[in-house]
Amino acid sequence: MTKQVTYEATRVVTAGDGPCVIVNRDLANSCYWSDSNTISPDNPATYSILDPLGAIPVSGNSDIYLCTPNSGTTVTVDVIRKGLNWAPSPVLQAEQIVANGVPLVRNSNVVLNAANVTIAPNTTIIFQESSLSQMTLQLALNLAYESANGTIPFIVCEFVWEATGLGNIRTDEIVLTVAAYNSTACTYSVTTPVYGEILSIYVTNLDAAESVQLYYSATESSNLTSKLEVQQGDTVTSVPGFNIPAVNPLRGNLGSSNNNVNAGKNSSRLAKIWNGKAQLTVDNTGGGSNAIYVALQDPEGSSANSLYSMAGSATIAGMNVGGGDLETLAVSLPNGPVLIFVQNNGAASVTPSIALTRTNE
Repeated sequence: MTKQVTYEATRVVTAGDGPCVIVNRDLANSCYWSDSNTISPDNPATYSILDPLGAIPVSGNSDIYLCTPNSGTTVTVDVIRKGLNWAPSPVLQAEQIVANGVPLVRNSNVVLNAANVTIAPNTTIIFQESSLSQMTLQLALNLAYESANGTIPFIVCEFVWEATGLGNIRTDEIVLTVAAYNSTACTYSVTTPVYGEILSIYVTNLDAAESVQLYYSATESSNLTSKLEVQQGDTVTSVPGFNIPAVNPLRGNLGSSNNNVNAGKNSSRLAKIWNGKAQLTVDNTGGGSNAIYVALQDPEGSSANSLYSMAGSATIAGMNVGGGDLETLAVSLPNGPVLIFVQNNGAASVTPSIALTRTNE
């Protein structure tokens, strides 16, 4: 049975009707319900709310009255006799999204924020939030050397999640690049699901000699995300000890080059950070008969400073590309930077075109 509900109290169930379910069929408008005809939109003590596409089962032993929040609104209500429950179909849910849009950011709340934070050499600092209550945390960071360039331009961020009564329930780590002193800072956006109401972030400066300056801001929101995601955003940053390729990370270009490599020599470029899937493309069609080897490597190699505890050649992914060939390789990138390494194995110089590009999953 369908009824139209307006600002005035409308009886939709009469005492003795028996069990039934009252359904608000409106896609956007709530209505109010009560077992008293004194229900009034102006008095919250007289009603309960029935949300759009919401349903409430009642016994049918008493009269049930409904009204809308204002005089300009009419809501269609279904009363399902002998019903026990009701849920909207996927079609109705889709229509509701189309009608109202998707709230991409709701209940946004800044929980951590600081500028000009100094991280001394070989030092770890901690910042913590103990009352997270939403589904996603978004962290923005800026990093640069504070007063002089160091030799290991990387920091490690460790995220330790705790829940009351459960203790430490999850730990994630990411590695971030530090910009040169007096250079444009390296900028990052980190998005992660919230795994517990307590988060401790341990930030460690890997450089043994120079301090790093940090700016950060963390916001919790009701966005939905399923995994940790790290995206570097800067395009013109200088990093001590590394060559930087042509980049535009926000548009997907993590690093591209078209540089001459002499016979028997190698070259390397530090790519921007993205911890998802990517494609490595090597165009050696202008290289004559010279074969080359191209790899993505740990920027600190397999030394004691290895960012990913790598052994041997510290290669994450690599391929041989023959002279005159064009090859592509799908890769999964680590939670930090990679070095694009090129080795010319031929007897003449080559100028291959190489690109590491982000792919959306």
